[in-house]
Amino acid sequence: MTTSVDTTELAATIATLIETIQVASSALSSSGVDGEDMQLVAEQAQRARDTVGELERHLASPGSGAGDEQSVLLHRLNNQLTGILSLAMLQKDDVGPAHPAAPALERIAAAARAAAAAIKRISATLKSAR
Repeated sequence: MTTSVDTTELAATIATLIETIQVASSALSSSGVDGEDMQLVAEQAQRARDTVGELERHLASPGSGAGDEQSVLLHRLNNQLTGILSLAMLQKDDVGPAHPAAPALERIAAAARAAAAAIKRISATLKSAR
């Protein structure tokens, strides 16, 4: 059984996430806040982008089907998003809601949740094909 899985939404959400992380990092930096946590968030987002690319290649390869490798990649993505969400929310708590970076930090959280929802839909599609 061949199942078509569209990762376009997931890839676009990760791209938005990366852009928003840059905005938040800039706002934090310009106000003198140490950006070490945001550097970790940015690195995790880059890894997530790479994992989406790996998932796309795996799904496009002939005979890849729904299997363990796809599940591993989706699990990895969820772990990466958990790290992004956790660190962004901790950073938001540290700077407070009035900080100029707070809206961007909230958008990071929203994008991470949207990406997680896309992963859940992809996973359900793959499971239904088994």
